[in-house]
Amino acid sequence: QKKMTDDQREVVVYHSTDNEDVVLRSSERVARNLILNTSPSEVSELLETVRKIVLKIIENPDEEKYRKLRKNSKLLSNKILSKAGGRELMGWLGFESKDEIEPKIELRKLPNEKERLEAAIMWINSYKPRDKDAELSIRLPNG
Repeated sequence: QKKMTDDQREVVVYHSTDNEDVVLRSSERVARNLILNTSPSEVSELLETVRKIVLKIIENPDEEKYRKLRKNSKLLSNKILSKAGGRELMGWLGFESKDEIEPKIELRKLPNEKERLEAAIMWINSYKPRDKDAELSIRLPNG
């Protein structure tokens, strides 16, 4: 498994704006939302589904059927959009809501698209489920 370089990490982070602070908070919010509000098995399933979608787009960049996804499809609605952080993740990847005749989300064309999507695949592949026995401990200062 390849490691993500700083440039590739920036490609994912700088997806739609020049305002670094907003984008960094956005990517952190997506990751936190997924990991903290969804079970590890659901996160793994969601990320695997998104990975397959992104790979199809990389392999077939001019095929509209991979760039436009029906919101009411079972795959999209049950495995991604209904999960905490799923909508945010798709937006972070560059998908936009298009409510035409049939509600869809569509991947907008972005500069350096292939590199951005490949960096997203590396980000998805880097996910490690949290330990089931992990605890959150908060210590307050004395006094």
